[in-house]
Amino acid sequence: MDDSLFYLKEDQLIEMLHGYSTFVLTTHVNPDGDAIGCEIAFANALRQIGKRTSILNTSGLPANFHFLNSDGIIQTFNEAKHSSLLINADVIVILDVNAASRLRQMEKSIRTSRAQKIVIDHHLDPLPFADGYFVKPEACATAEILYDLFESMPAFRMTKEIAEALYIGIMTDTGSFRFERTTARVHRITANLLEHGVVPAEIHRNIFDEYPAQRSVLLGHMLTNMETISDGRATIMTISQKVFSDTSTTGDDAEGFVNFGLSICGVEVTALLTEQNDAIKISFRSKGRLPVNAVAKQFGGGGHLYAAGARVVGYHLEDVKSAIQQSFEELLSR
Repeated sequence: MDDSLFYLKEDQLIEMLHGYSTFVLTTHVNPDGDAIGCEIAFANALRQIGKRTSILNTSGLPANFHFLNSDGIIQTFNEAKHSSLLINADVIVILDVNAASRLRQMEKSIRTSRAQKIVIDHHLDPLPFADGYFVKPEACATAEILYDLFESMPAFRMTKEIAEALYIGIMTDTGSFRFERTTARVHRITANLLEHGVVPAEIHRNIFDEYPAQRSVLLGHMLTNMETISDGRATIMTISQKVFSDTSTTGDDAEGFVNFGLSICGVEVTALLTEQNDAIKISFRSKGRLPVNAVAKQFGGGGHLYAAGARVVGYHLEDVKSAIQQSFEELLSR
């Protein structure tokens, strides 16, 4: 870890949570299940101890996570509307984020706020932008970190709502319990969450079985154009803005598509490139031998060893694709 960052101990973080009154929670652009689940769980835990808590995100929620926001607690950032919220907060908690650039439109407002800024995260190589860091890269999800934190908080009471939110974070970030960090302890945690009322079939149905029909059409386009390279050891998939337009979909609808690139026998690494407005989003995945975060760093990104991403601006889709193919060939030759 970076020695220049201030890493909080658990008791220090708990003292801060009890010592301040007003909190704003946020996460990265295009939030996933771990990010959203952590926000919901943390907001409910803070409210148990009498804290005024808001959730404010750069991006709106993907359609398959709307069921988590039935009370409207998660708001989408509008500078004119929400600047005072950030200015008046005692603490801004940034969940599941290791770089300020992933806050996008909120970055400037958060940096200039006089609130204490705390990062809680499980990604590698956090960059300096906050006042304190509570980071555990060995965790399968940020939700696992919160589970342990809550268990150490005086007077914390696990509720069904918190248990569901934490379960969603862990389940989605482990790829439904199939990725490398799915340990025996993770299963013990989820067993405890189930004992508090979580029904896995309901959660799975809400997240994975309620997609619009257009998403399946988009998936078909992507799979049809998937390319196998490096003697069958890598795949590259692309989705252009035109395809998004033709299928009436957005980048949110492609969430999770990258994993299809690893489903072919012999493939070790994959990448999905999605063309989105002013940038190209790249998602990298590995079956567990080759560290794709090294490739992501070449494109200004980062993440986990075997699941990483990047965002590039000012390049054509085909040029980025060619550059990734070269990087994959170098990675596979090691």
